[in-house]
Amino acid sequence: MDDGTVSVSEAAAILGVHRNTVHYRIQHGRLKAERTQNTNGETVWRVYLSSLKPDDKQRKVLGHQGKTRNALTSKDQQAELMTLLAPFIAQFGDAQERTGRAEAERDAAQLDAQRERDRANALELQLQRLRGTTEPVEQAAPPRPRSIWERLRQR
Repeated sequence: MDDGTVSVSEAAAILGVHRNTVHYRIQHGRLKAERTQNTNGETVWRVYLSSLKPDDKQRKVLGHQGKTRNALTSKDQQAELMTLLAPFIAQFGDAQERTGRAEAERDAAQLDAQRERDRANALELQLQRLRGTTEPVEQAAPPRPRSIWERLRQR
């Protein structure tokens, strides 16, 4: 956007910190931001670029070995990073789509299995009526998922 604001992820990349750190700084007034709606109608934070000037605490963001991490400051660095990440982001999106399709197929199969159990119970009841028996039909319970320990024991 050309309104002088950036997303929380972009602000995190500029400052060289995690997105949660940006949210924390917004909550505690260290960064100026406003809540807006994106094109999908979701409410998101937009951080003002003018508030991204590093203060003394933000200038030295220490890593695990005490070395200072460099924040991505130029648009060229950000563009280069996005170019490098693009294949991984696309691959991650594809994996999410495949996972979603597999979950939908699993849910549909479980629903079909339940319908077949119900149908089998109804046919069993109808058969008992035709035979003239009044014994209650035993409902077939869905199989219980095995725990991780049961699965490991069978190996």
